[in-house]
Amino acid sequence: MIVTRPDIGFLRTDDEFILRFLRARKFDQVETFRLLAQYFQFRQQNLDMFQSFKVDDPSIKRALMDGFPGVLETPDQHGRKILILFASNWDQSR
Repeated sequence: MIVTRPDIGFLRTDDEFILRFLRARKFDQVETFRLLAQYFQFRQQNLDMFQSFKVDDPSIKRALMDGFPGVLETPDQHGRKILILFASNWDQSR
């Protein structure tokens, strides 16, 4: 399926990486490919967001401490977990 979409820059296609997406979609190949394609398209459309994205970045840590996250007990209709962020706790002046 990856070869059918040369317009998407699939940066990683190793088994270990793709296995994450397969597990997230319970090994449904069509849904897995859709998720993988959306992931790489999002990254391509938002390059600036990912250029300096590091877990140990103080602003990322602050965002996580300020309001990350609540996880709903029941998944959505596709079986996905839903995270709730409490954005009202964020100090946007920093």
